[in-house]
Amino acid sequence: METILSASNLNITLPNGTNIVKNVSFDIKSGEVVALVGENGSGKSSILKAIMREDESHKTISGFVSYRGGANILEMKDADLQAFRAQVSYVSQRDEYSDIGKRITVFDVLMDSADLYSERQFTKEDISALFDRYQLRIYDENTGKPLFYEKSRPAKLSGGQQRMLSIISSVAVREDAKLFIIDEPLNNLDFKNARKISNLITRIHKENPNAAILMVTHCRIFPAITRLITLKNGYIAQNEESYECYSCFGKANEDGFYE
Repeated sequence: METILSASNLNITLPNGTNIVKNVSFDIKSGEVVALVGENGSGKSSILKAIMREDESHKTISGFVSYRGGANILEMKDADLQAFRAQVSYVSQRDEYSDIGKRITVFDVLMDSADLYSERQFTKEDISALFDRYQLRIYDENTGKPLFYEKSRPAKLSGGQQRMLSIISSVAVREDAKLFIIDEPLNNLDFKNARKISNLITRIHKENPNAAILMVTHCRIFPAITRLITLKNGYIAQNEESYECYSCFGKANEDGFYE
C-alpha cells in the first residue's frame, strides 16, 4: 500500500517553552481511516494544523511531514504549499461563517470551494446531486420546511448546520481526494446529523478505497475507522489501542451505514 501521509519526529513547542507534541512519528497508508485520539490538550488538533501549515504563529514546529513521498511540508514555500493544500480535503475545527455576506447561500459556498479544490467545474446540478447522494438536506419535522439545503444562508444557520456545511464544502466536493484530514467532524451535531456525517465518510471510504483519512474525534461512532493513534502527554502511546465502534447513536448496518 502507498504511504499517503508520513510524519517523522514532529515537535510542536509553544512560546512559553511547553513542548505539546514530542517526537511524534506515524504513517497513514492508502485505504486507512485513522482516528487520532487522546485527552483534551494532548496535541491532536495541533498535529493536524502543523500538517496543513495552519496557525503557525508563535509556535516552533520541527520534524519531517510528507505527502505521498514528497518534500517536507514544514519547509515548503508558498507556491508548493498551496499546491499541496489544493490536493487535500481539510476540515478545521472552527466554522467561519459569522462575517459572510447575508446574500451568500450554501450553494455559493460549495461552488467557491469546488472552484478552489476540484479539478472539474461544478454546476448547480452537481451540488444538488451531492445533497441527494449523501442525504444532507434537513427539514423541520413538524412543518416540513427546509432548514438546511442549497439556498440556505450560512450566516443564519445553527452551529450544527454550519458544521455540516464545513464538512460538505471540504469533503463532499473533494470526494476524489487522496487524503482527507478532518478535525472533530461531529462538533455541535445532534445524533441524526452525526449519523449523516458518519455515512458520508463511510461512503467516501467505500467509493474512494485508495484514499487515506486522518480524523480527530472524541466520539467513536464511525464504522469506517480502521485504526487508532493515541496521544498521551504529547507522545504516541506505545500500546496501540484497538477500535470499537460504539452504538450510542444506533447500530450501523453490515455495510457500515446508519439508516
